[in-house]
This record gives sequence, C-alpha cells and structure tokens, in this order.
Amino acid sequence: MNVLTRVSGLMTNGPFMLNVDCDMVVNNPKIVQHALCILMDSKNGKDVAFVQCFQQFYDGIKDDPFGNQWVAAFEYIIRGMGGLQGPFYGGTNTFHRRNAIYGLYPDELQFGRKGKLAEKILIQQFGSSKEFVKSATHAMEGSDYSTNGISPSNFIEEANRISDCGYENGTDWGKQMGWLYGSISEDVPTGLNMQKKGWRSECCTPDQTAFTGCAPGGFLTTMIQQKRWSSGLTVVFFSKHSPGPGMWIPLTLFVIYNMHTLQEYLSKGMSLRCWWNNQRMITIRSTSVWFIGFLSAMIKLLGISDTVFEVTQKENPTSGAAAAGDDDADAGRFTFDESPNFVVGTTILLVQLTALVVKILGVQLETHSGNECGIGELMCSVYLVVCYWPFLKGLFARGKYGIPMSTIFKSALLAFIFVRFCRVA
Repeated sequence: MNVLTRVSGLMTNGPFMLNVDCDMVVNNPKIVQHALCILMDSKNGKDVAFVQCFQQFYDGIKDDPFGNQWVAAFEYIIRGMGGLQGPFYGGTNTFHRRNAIYGLYPDELQFGRKGKLAEKILIQQFGSSKEFVKSATHAMEGSDYSTNGISPSNFIEEANRISDCGYENGTDWGKQMGWLYGSISEDVPTGLNMQKKGWRSECCTPDQTAFTGCAPGGFLTTMIQQKRWSSGLTVVFFSKHSPGPGMWIPLTLFVIYNMHTLQEYLSKGMSLRCWWNNQRMITIRSTSVWFIGFLSAMIKLLGISDTVFEVTQKENPTSGAAAAGDDDADAGRFTFDESPNFVVGTTILLVQLTALVVKILGVQLETHSGNECGIGELMCSVYLVVCYWPFLKGLFARGKYGIPMSTIFKSALLAFIFVRFCRVA
C-alpha cells in the first residue's frame, strides 16, 4: 500500500485514493461520487481522513453458520462509532485523503503548515526521490501538481526506484505516515493514528451496496482468518496506538452488546438461528483461535519469534459447497484437521464435559472445601457445551467432519492435567 501510494503520487498525485481488496468488487458505479461528496463537503468534509464503506458479501450461506457476514456489527456498532470520530479503517472499501496518509494534521490542511519545510527534512520524511518529494510538496500545499505535459510513462524509472524494498529505510514511511508497520492487522493502527491526530472518518452506505466480495466459505478458513486478526489486534492493544484508557470500555461494550444483539439481528430480518450461529462462533473463536493468536502476539512482542501471515483461502463460489448453496446438506457443516487451532477448543469441551459428569454423579473434588459446584457454574458449563456442540459431534464423526485422533489425544492429556491441577489446588 505504501508503494502504491508513492507511485500514484508520482504518476497522478490525486488528492484521494481508493483501497479495495482483491476479493471485493465495485457494485455501485456511483460510489466514487458518494464518497467525494463527503470528502469535499465545504463545511464538514475538511477534517475527514477516510470514508469507510461496509464489507458485504454475495456468497453467504443461509443463517451464516460461521459468523462471517458481520451484518449486525456493521449496521449498528460500526455505524454507531460516528459519535467517536467515526468508524475504524477496515482495510478495504475505503476512500483515503492523500494528505492524511502523508501524516498531516487536519489544521495543517485547513490553515497550511507554519513555514516551508526544508528539502532536507522532506527527504528524511518521504525518501530520497526529489521528483516524489516535489509531488508530495504540491499535495501538502494544496496546489496542483503539473508534469508539464510529460506522460506518466516517463516516470517509470523513478517509479521503480521508489518501489524498491530499501527505499523506505531511514524515512517516516510505516512509522509516521502511510500504512503503519508492526501488526499484521495494519489497517487498525493506520486508522487510529490518523484519528489520534484529530482526523474524522465517516461511513458511506448508499442504498445500492457499494462493494461486495466473498467471505470465507468454511470453518478452517474462518479460524485461520480469526487467528490472524486476533494476533494483529492484540499487538495493537499493547501498542501506543491502543485507544482504550481502561478495561471499562470493552466491559461496557460487552454488556451492551449482549443486551441488544438479539434485537439487532431480528430487526434486520435475520432468523433466530442466524443470531445463535453468530453467538456460538463468537464463543468458539474467542476461546480457541483468538487465544492462540494472543500467544502468537506475546511471542512476537517478547522478540522470541515473528508472526507469520497466513492467507485466508476462500473457496470458489462457482464450485463446491458454495455453489450448492442451501440445497447442499453439507453446507455449513464444521470440518476439522490436525491444526493446533482445534486443540484448545477440544480441550475446553472435554473439561466442561468432565465438570458436568462430576456434578451429575455428585462427586466433589474435595470434601468441605467450600468449592462446591453451584447453579451458576453448572449453567456456564452447559452453555459452553452447547456452544461447542459441533466439536462434540466431531468427536464421533469420521473423515473431514471428525476431529483427528491426534487432536483428541492432545486435548485429553491437557484436560487431564487441568483437572488434576484443580484437584491439587
């Protein structure tokens, strides 16, 4: 993205840029006009860094069994962020203001920078290409950048130079300007950094959907994507870009979300089953792959190992389960493999089953210990077993729909150690 920003600045120096993922397509031919109406509004548009359009998908499975559609989240939570400087940058379907990407503050855009920056400082910030520094200067000053009739093809050699991997060394790229480095969820700190400077963002939700794309079509790809997101967001949480001044914010959001989530789904015309599938997947991924992603991020922060970017493989909608749609009895079924992603979930299931067996048989770990299982603990265990019901069925299924024996053995060992530790404690 930083390379494309520099090349576009050299070739055209357009004041606005559109960022779309490779698996998203333009669905509304007038979306550019809609976005520019926001960015160029003479009264309220001057402090808007980016306009975010929602991610919506054309290949969803009925009732969203893997929780990938995010319909209610975009409709209520993201739109509701309008009172908090606007929605976060979602990594795609976004119109950016070039000057905000270049690291300017909103007041610098409206009132101009105090004095001209020396060429030496500009080179330190933007890199050693004088031609690109010239275009960046014109962009920041709000003046037209004219190439005096020179064709963009004449800049090919300079474009190759600013695209080189080593061009950014010693500059502000990835630190104070452009897409920020350090997290595999680079979109979030990039957007937060702009909002920290005082920029706003706005949603753009025309009646005709702006962009559509394909969501992960299976359980395996969903878990890989969620682990990547959790690892990246954990790094952001512990970084200087973290927006939370305390734990009361996520706690309050959690309570509000659980009070209103069902009402939100029903008001959007979705089924009760769709709501439950999403709640179930939230529980599964937050207690399994998000935990693994958290550990991966901790290892990265401690300098032990670096994070590997795992690409989310999305099935071709013209073949397989996605093509069969609602008529395919296997659409939405959970599939498993020997990935460590499923060890944590299977372990949690076995621990809860053990707890239920102990309660049903009336066996206590220690007599008169004061740690007897009450109705609250019983309800929590039952709820988790219900959430992990696909894993329970996977214990007895075969083939790709069954949990591999190696995973079951690892989980059983971990569950035994946990229960044994609880008894000793």
